[in-house]
Amino acid sequence: ILVAGLPRSKAGTPAVNRPSPGADQRWGRIDQAPSSEDFIGREVDMHRLLWNLRARRLVEVVGEPGIGKTLLLAAVGRYVQVRRSEVFQEIYWLGQEGEAQRKGLEELCSRATRQPLSVLILGDGIASTVQLEPLLRSSSVRMVLSLASSVVQAVGSSQQAIRSLDVKPVRFELGPLQPISQVHLFLRRADRPLYDFELEGLEAPTGEPKVVSSQLTLKDHLAISRLPVLLNCGGNPSRIAFAAKNLKLYEKGAAQGAPNTSSVSNARRRVRLVRPDGRARDEWLSNTATVAEVIDGWAPKSLQGSTDIWIDGCRAQLDNRLKEFADDEAQGILVLQFKPREDDDW
Repeated sequence: ILVAGLPRSKAGTPAVNRPSPGADQRWGRIDQAPSSEDFIGREVDMHRLLWNLRARRLVEVVGEPGIGKTLLLAAVGRYVQVRRSEVFQEIYWLGQEGEAQRKGLEELCSRATRQPLSVLILGDGIASTVQLEPLLRSSSVRMVLSLASSVVQAVGSSQQAIRSLDVKPVRFELGPLQPISQVHLFLRRADRPLYDFELEGLEAPTGEPKVVSSQLTLKDHLAISRLPVLLNCGGNPSRIAFAAKNLKLYEKGAAQGAPNTSSVSNARRRVRLVRPDGRARDEWLSNTATVAEVIDGWAPKSLQGSTDIWIDGCRAQLDNRLKEFADDEAQGILVLQFKPREDDDW
């Protein structure tokens, strides 16, 4: 029902559930997309996106880092793949750019100019739209793009990136998860069960704590959704998963009112250090290291004593610890960008 009106074969019957003759699916296969294991609470968003594809050929998915753009595209691709006999002849996932993808897109474009093809292209973190422009000349090609942050900053949107075509993208804003979905994701990713004192908003038990039953009521879900650890995540799935993994451990039988404050996140963590000139390298740093310690030990010599660290476009405070920050959604790693310190009047 939701996909009615999307491209169909010339005879008016659904396209057959196999790639077109000459299609090379060694590249761009949907099984190369990230796992959708944590795809929670986005079913309505998925169907809204599919509905947009009925009328428009280009949909631009936008949202803050970690909000779930990649997982949404992957889930849409797998959903359509199962049902592509109803809609699309071919489905392609574009992620890491390479020679195989470049040649594959050229071959696909060549076939699309010779005969109508019902094609769905899902592009995650696209750094350049140049190769995609010729495909949009075919009215039967549909695209869903999540542009790399560098492209968005440079051109503002895919509408400006697709310069030579009269194709206006639909801007699809992906917002925070609903509270109940936040709770489901948090509980799924937590490394330990919750305790009754936590549901009451207490930092430590007043007596022997009890593990919360797995059969949670609606009241329990609402109580968890109001916990500071979740409220501070702002409905961002990446932050929620990170917070769940970093719950403080509590040893049953420990002294009353003194929970074990050791964290599961004390291990080293791979981070990407980026200089102002764009050069970068990866290092393993302690997850409990502060921003000030990273600056003292790893800042470029030319900037020592006058540098700040920026994460996701915001300046990090010197006493922040690395474990407080989630990985960059597009790069799958925590990115620390060194910038010269600027005097301001804030």
